[in-house]
Amino acid sequence: HTDLIILHNIIMYLFVPALVTTTVSNKNACRASKIVTRMQAENSDVSISRRALLTTTAMAAFTLLLSSEPALAVSVESLKETKLDWLTNVIQSRRCLKYCLAFIQTAQWDKARSYIVYCTRNMHLKSSMRNAAETLTDDDSYLSAMSATAELDICMTQLDASVYADIFIPADEDKLSPEAVRYQNEAYDYHKMALDYIATFLGRFPEEMVKQATEMAVKRKEELFLPSDLV
Repeated sequence: HTDLIILHNIIMYLFVPALVTTTVSNKNACRASKIVTRMQAENSDVSISRRALLTTTAMAAFTLLLSSEPALAVSVESLKETKLDWLTNVIQSRRCLKYCLAFIQTAQWDKARSYIVYCTRNMHLKSSMRNAAETLTDDDSYLSAMSATAELDICMTQLDASVYADIFIPADEDKLSPEAVRYQNEAYDYHKMALDYIATFLGRFPEEMVKQATEMAVKRKEELFLPSDLV
């Protein structure tokens, strides 16, 4: 079942965006080759059938997506501003996740989930990360950022599912049932993983730009009214 989830995310994450790109780029084709090589190495300790399935799919998907670029170009200054907006969305999502933890701890599942969904839907977390990653010129930074983006996308889905499951589990004499505790612990794990992936992603960008994006996120007047001191 886990393999099917991974395969589904690879296909949805990589094939669909590729359908809207047009211009072939040799540079991104080289990036695709490096990613495939890295994935082959990372999957060397799994079964042959699973490795073959994931690597073959990833090879086709990465080659299709990363060998293309958008046909329309933008100015350097405009791209810088857009990148800052994307990073601000990522940092705002990080702030939401940090605030969300308190609601997971107190079993306020609906409130916790509202922050998770806010990241994925309102902040467009996945597309913001992917777009920002595409602006990185260093191949290693690009690969690291794209990998963190894909992993975080899966992680956020699992975090949402864990919290959502707890909504429907009745309390056991005013305390969480063993099943509810199990999902709560899963949510803790996915929550920590999500923050780690975001930290890895942001670490691929200049500190000054991340600092500027953080300041923009703090100043934003969002619907969820996050505390201004929560960074």
